Amino acid sequence: MRRRRWWLPVVVALTGLVLTATTARFAHVRGRAQRDAQLADAGAQLAFAVRERVRLPAEALQTLGAVIAHAPTIDRATFESVAASVHRRAPPIYALEWAPLVAHDQRAALEAQARAEGRPAFAIVEPGPDGMAPAAMRDRYLPILYIYPENPAIGFDVLWRAEAAAVFFAACASGAATFSPRYRLIEDTDADRASVILYEPVWRGGQVPADPEARCREVAGAAILIFRVQDMVGDAISHQRARWLDVALEDVSATPPALLYENRPGAAARATGGASRAVPLELYGRTWRLRVGWPAPPPWPWLTLLLGGALTALATAGTGGAVWYLTHHRRLRSMTKLGQYRVERELGRGAMGVVYQAEHTLLRRPAALKLLAPELSDAASRARFEREVRLAAKLQHPSIVQVYDFGVTAEGLFFYAMELLDGVTVRDLVADHGPVPPARAAALVRQIAEALREAHGKRIIHRDLAPANLMVTVRGETYDVVKVLDFGLVKRIRSLDDEELTRPRSEAGVVIGSPGFIAPEVLRGREAAERVDIYAVGAIWYLLLAGRAPFSGPTPTVVMQSQLRAAPAPLHKLIPDLPAGLAELVADAMQPDPRLRLRSMSELLLRLDALELPAWTQEQARRWWKDHRRRT
Repeated sequence: MRRRRWWLPVVVALTGLVLTATTARFAHVRGRAQRDAQLADAGAQLAFAVRERVRLPAEALQTLGAVIAHAPTIDRATFESVAASVHRRAPPIYALEWAPLVAHDQRAALEAQARAEGRPAFAIVEPGPDGMAPAAMRDRYLPILYIYPENPAIGFDVLWRAEAAAVFFAACASGAATFSPRYRLIEDTDADRASVILYEPVWRGGQVPADPEARCREVAGAAILIFRVQDMVGDAISHQRARWLDVALEDVSATPPALLYENRPGAAARATGGASRAVPLELYGRTWRLRVGWPAPPPWPWLTLLLGGALTALATAGTGGAVWYLTHHRRLRSMTKLGQYRVERELGRGAMGVVYQAEHTLLRRPAALKLLAPELSDAASRARFEREVRLAAKLQHPSIVQVYDFGVTAEGLFFYAMELLDGVTVRDLVADHGPVPPARAAALVRQIAEALREAHGKRIIHRDLAPANLMVTVRGETYDVVKVLDFGLVKRIRSLDDEELTRPRSEAGVVIGSPGFIAPEVLRGREAAERVDIYAVGAIWYLLLAGRAPFSGPTPTVVMQSQLRAAPAPLHKLIPDLPAGLAELVADAMQPDPRLRLRSMSELLLRLDALELPAWTQEQARRWWKDHRRRT
């Protein structure tokens, strides 16, 4: 019997070795697959975040360029007012600038204008042996006349620097905003600090010449946007929680590719090979490449076999550790809470914050949570956010998204909870299904107008009504219910007894909304009133009936220019059998002159009732939704 027992420890040891090796191999393969999936997901999310941190300021720059293009003259005070509003909406911006293109015989007059505006030492300058010196005589100059926020580049002639001049003339020749390569600003002493500059060419009246050669002869100047790449990408990394990764951004349009950013020394070199991901970014005439990778490979699991001894214990610990690793992040996500709400997933994000799908922990009621962006967590932004939530909560119309409550996170960020909707936006409804029958369009518009009538009655205007923030959904057994979303840009209508008269007017005259649906008077810098919502309703009605927006173009600037220059194609020409009264009603709602526009939502509804259009029944709506859901 003794001879038969000697093999028992050997069997136990061999069994433990097999279990340990099998478990280690499984954990290694499973962990590598999970890390690869996490890396791909992190790369995609980070690339999206970088694009958004470029796109939103770039669209704001186009709006700034449009304001300059349509202003007969622009002075320092006007520029700084508009630029300050844009800058507040996109904090990663380093500077916004206006550089007019002036001939040599206009140089003295421009310098005199700047001095009269409060810059007694202003001159068109270029770098000299002892600092900045008056620019040498040239046929034309592109001096930086206005800057917000202030920096030492005031008066610098962009054309002095050959690479900057090349980007400016490439932008005006193409008629579109263009990024510079990696750039070192004149105020920078750190050679490793990279910036990129976006040049938006501006033509007076906003009319881009059709002839590419004429564009650079007739261009009035450039609206300029400067990004510190470190601020822009570092902000995106912090919000995407990618600090543990190696991240590098390269400009592959340059020869050889130029490194724009790395989050730690050597990250660009390490973020290559199999344990990395590369995502291309096509942005305003240049191609960037975003690389993400793990800082170091994980410890080789087979080293555990060298420890000897308690192999079974190691296998148990390894298995337990693998299970903990695989479930830890999932558990943490399921426990994430904001107040009484458990966060489930992100739905979308915008300039003011992020929207999540959530559930009330006690009531089990689904909700949508909007969280104020961390960069907007200063006292003024929090006060404005809280004021807007309280205003939106006053609106009780069934076609306005319902606000449940609001609160503050442990980090001090504001959020509010609203009803969660499952439907289709008006934008996607038209994009996917084409024009809407007049009866259905009238039924949808009626709900929008009735909702806004209540808001206007409580002295609240929306200001950014657009197809993307109108949801068509089903509530219980009621079909085609319209919900007006995103009162994040709501503005209280001022009156003599309104408490807001005592507050600073930080945004007077500047509204950034949805191109094609912004009232023309707002584009010209006038104060928004109730009739801007009437214009937007008319434009949305036009979209529903025609299956296309009333104004279109390749860029937001072109769309806004079309609004200011021309009228949309008449509906009766696009839809010959459309009732004449309906076409006239839409045209009256879209009158470019607010004095000729419909006066109120009540008037719009009275005119609609007088048309006596065929009814859009719940049975028709039910059949549409049944077919729609079956096909999707």
